[in-house]
Amino acid sequence: MEEMSRMKRKKQQLTNIHDDVEENLEEEVHPSDDSHFPTREDFHEYKKQRTKKVRNPLFTTLAIIFPIIVIGVFFLLIYYTSEEIKHNNNQDVYIDKTSSADTDPVQSALVETKNDSSAGKADASDEEKKKKDAEKEKQRLKEQAEQKKKEQAAKEKAEREKAAAAKKREEQQLALQKQQEEKKRKEAEEKKKQEEKPVRVVQHTVGPKENLYRISMKYYQNRSGEEKIRAYNHLKGNSVYSGQVLNIPLENE
Repeated sequence: MEEMSRMKRKKQQLTNIHDDVEENLEEEVHPSDDSHFPTREDFHEYKKQRTKKVRNPLFTTLAIIFPIIVIGVFFLLIYYTSEEIKHNNNQDVYIDKTSSADTDPVQSALVETKNDSSAGKADASDEEKKKKDAEKEKQRLKEQAEQKKKEQAAKEKAEREKAAAAKKREEQQLALQKQQEEKKRKEAEEKKKQEEKPVRVVQHTVGPKENLYRISMKYYQNRSGEEKIRAYNHLKGNSVYSGQVLNIPLENE
């Protein structure tokens, strides 16, 4: 009701101001001196400016009051919300204290016993796990040592086989060298014997269509005489010509 009466008073004040403005306008528009008469456009423009000047203070006041009201309502909402949250927190704390006070001692003892049993089982499990880990590590080290031993044995075996193969190759080379030397020695002895044997030389005149093969077969009955004839006569090849005289070395019987 008070708000409505205040609004009515403001409305009445505005009406009075408007009437005063109208009277002033009429006095200004219709002066006693008839020498000057404004146009209709000038009258309306003047009226609009006066009305605007009168209304501006009211709008300014309303623009200031409205944000203040909004801010006040906002702070009130924040205050009541915080009070409600505090009340709920206090109630929760009270419920927790009551429930903890009503806890059964026997139940607490059972819980503690259960916790101790669980801790003991956990310790036993840890010990068992450590023991298994130690056994696994021991087994791993043992296997590693055995593997290393096998690798060492295989390495030594490979080295022995390599040394035996090298020794065998060396023996084979020595045997081959010995055989070659023995062969050379026998050839030298045979050659020496041939040289020491008494020989007789027969001169042979090469006939038409004769060669070293036919001459060797004639005197030696085999092809071994070709080399003897060639060496004794200092021939470089197997070529002979008709009429050539060759010395044929023959062993004495």
